[in-house]
Amino acid sequence: MTILKDILDYKRIEINEFKKRHSYADFEVESDFSQKKGLFSSSLKSKRPGIIAEIKKASPTQGLICPDF
Repeated sequence: MTILKDILDYKRIEINEFKKRHSYADFEVESDFSQKKGLFSSSLKSKRPGIIAEIKKASPTQGLICPDF
């Protein structure tokens, strides 16, 4: 589990550095968070099934998953 701990430690540092340089308002504008939030909540209310998926070329623990990604 040291790989996951290392990733979490690095991300905490990265997030803290980001917070020093940007306000929450900057984040909302930069990511267009408000629009995405509306799309997400409307999709949850929909009666149609939805899919949340992730495609990964590599994994921290498994290494390269798909070489011709």
